[in-house]
Amino acid sequence: MRPASILVVDDDALSLAALTDMLQRAGHDPVGAASGAQALETFRAGYFDAVITDLRMPRMDGLELLRKLRARDPSVPVVLVTAYGSVQTAVEAMKEGASDYVTKPFSSQEILAALGRLLDLERLRSENRELKEQIKTRYGFSGIIGRNPSMLAVFDQIRTAANSMATVLVEGESGTGKELVAKALHFNSRRSSGPFVAVSCAALAETLLESELFGHERGAFTGAVSSRPGRVEQAEGGTLFLDDADDIPLSAQVKLLRVLQERTLERLGSNRSRRVDVRVVVATKIDLRQAVADGIFREDLFYRVSVLPIRLPPLRERRSDIALLAGHFLQQFADRDSQPPLKLEPEALRGLEAYHWPGNVRELENVMERLSLTCPGPTCSCENLPPELDRRPGASGDFSVPAEPPPEGFALLDELGRIESHYIRWALARTRGNKSQAARLLGLSRTTLADHMSRLEISSDPYQ
Repeated sequence: MRPASILVVDDDALSLAALTDMLQRAGHDPVGAASGAQALETFRAGYFDAVITDLRMPRMDGLELLRKLRARDPSVPVVLVTAYGSVQTAVEAMKEGASDYVTKPFSSQEILAALGRLLDLERLRSENRELKEQIKTRYGFSGIIGRNPSMLAVFDQIRTAANSMATVLVEGESGTGKELVAKALHFNSRRSSGPFVAVSCAALAETLLESELFGHERGAFTGAVSSRPGRVEQAEGGTLFLDDADDIPLSAQVKLLRVLQERTLERLGSNRSRRVDVRVVVATKIDLRQAVADGIFREDLFYRVSVLPIRLPPLRERRSDIALLAGHFLQQFADRDSQPPLKLEPEALRGLEAYHWPGNVRELENVMERLSLTCPGPTCSCENLPPELDRRPGASGDFSVPAEPPPEGFALLDELGRIESHYIRWALARTRGNKSQAARLLGLSRTTLADHMSRLEISSDPYQ
């Protein structure tokens, strides 16, 4: 245990001398205080790694001292010591913020062990705070994490585009973080005090999309009992983010083109033009040029939305960021659950870096959350990874096709089922569980895909 500066508080002179002497012999730097009031003065005057205080003291007891210490420095670890141990007192002490609770008589090993645990935990917290600050300043930009050259180029593009009114096209596969880029553009611009309005075009039925985007007047359609502004008007003075813009029907594309060209719109059921002041960011998971060639996206709208294109690389193209992202997510989940962060063994990290990540950063986050809940120890090995990420020879999820069959032969149907299962899961991850889109990727009908999923017991959740 590293040497530490400890404030020791006890109104009993013999107990105070004994405890400070024991801590000094253990290599620490203890400072004694004979009352709560003296302890507060001493604490204000210096820096202490931890406080050990008796509970029963006249005028200011240990609990009152604890409250005042926590009000001054909520992070300082405090150990309460008492000869009147009870469950009720312990619960009250912990509710007030005590880090540990020791009853008299105690051995030197007991108090040193309790102190060691607290100092180690505080050291980890301090290191984690420093690590998060390093990640934020060195490898992050507005919540986007990366140090790969392709991501650094994205950060530069965001900085360049942030204050422009020009429409930005963010291209990237599902799970690469397109909405994070849109938020970075908004919050690093002069429009940051205005609203950020996000619309998932793929999640809205074609019959509802126009009303959702452009609003409607009372009586415009059945059920329109009152007038309502659309998302474009709601984003007035701010940024409108259109995710999966390739799913916008052609009829609505005409109206969006007018918003971008003339900064005006008409609500459904109205012939009155309304001026709007919005910056539009468009995201797509497919090549819009091909969508234009296929006749599902207007060419004039394409040129309007692609003034400033930003391409987000898939995770498989930025493998050098996997360790950084994995550590970032493990830290996030540890903070959420008030637990020390898990560590990845080198072999497990190699398994992460070798995987193809069809679901990109979103899938990596999903896997890290699963590990944070299921990993039994402070470090995670290959055995703790999902089967498809385990790169040890013979692991069930190791997807590879041998150059030639083994001499003893093999079960062809089982092997075909493994390959089939692999590509179905890939398609589901690529399309975020959308069976219709996954079927198109695989050249199947939706019904045929559903039959294969049922036979292979594949969940609609792409990460199960």
